[in-house]
Amino acid sequence: MDIPVLQAIILDLDGVIVDSEPLYRRVEEEQFARYGIWFTDAEWASFKGIGEKKLYDYSVREHGFKEDFQEYLTQKKQRLIDSFARELRLFPDALDFIGRFQGRYRLALTSSSEREVVDFILKKFYLLDVFRIIVTGSDITHSKPHPEPYLKTVKGLGLKPEECIAVEDSVNGIRSVRAAGIKCIAITTSFGRDALQEANEVVDNMGGITEILLHSLWDGGGEEAELRANAKFTP
Repeated sequence: MDIPVLQAIILDLDGVIVDSEPLYRRVEEEQFARYGIWFTDAEWASFKGIGEKKLYDYSVREHGFKEDFQEYLTQKKQRLIDSFARELRLFPDALDFIGRFQGRYRLALTSSSEREVVDFILKKFYLLDVFRIIVTGSDITHSKPHPEPYLKTVKGLGLKPEECIAVEDSVNGIRSVRAAGIKCIAITTSFGRDALQEANEVVDNMGGITEILLHSLWDGGGEEAELRANAKFTP
C-alpha cells in the first residue's frame, strides 16, 4: 500500500490569516440589534465557522428574525467590506507562514465567508494569487461543520484527504476538517485550548506550525479515513 505524502496545506481565512472575527461580531450585533435581537456569548461562539445561511436560519428559528435573507446578506456584505477596508489586519505571522510553506506545498483556502467578502480580503492584502484553490461559502451547499467545504477543496487540488493538513481556529471548522478525513492543526486565536481538543494538534499561532510539527503528525492517515467513513451528516 502506498504511504500518503503531505502535498497541501489548507487554511481557513477568518481567525487564521486575518483578525476578522471581532469585526464580524460587531457588524452582526449591529445588524440584529436593529430588530431587537441580542445573542448570548455561547451563541456567538457556536456561530464561528458556520455559513451565512445557517446563522440566518438560526436567527429566524430561535429569535423570530424577519428580514429577507437576500436583503440581510446584501446589507451584511456591504457593512463587512466597509469595516474591513478601514480596520482589518493580518495576523502578524500570516505572511511569514505563507513565505515558509508556499514553495514546499500547495496552499489552498477554505472559508465559510461569501465569495465577495473573501475576494475583497485577499485583494486587500495581495494574497489572491497565493492559493491554488479557494472554496467559499458561496461555493457549497452544506457549510461547516459538514465536511463538504474541505472535500470540495481537496477535490479541486486533485488530491486525497490524507495528503493534506488543514489549519483552523473554530470548533465547527475542526469538525469539518476531521469529518473530511484531513488532519487538523488548530490555533488559539478564537477559542482556548480546551475547546480545540478535537484537532490533532493545537498551537498558539501560525508561527507554531513548523516543518517538524507537520511531519510529526504524518502516519499515513488511517485514523482519518475511518473517521470520514463513519461520519454522519444531514443536509
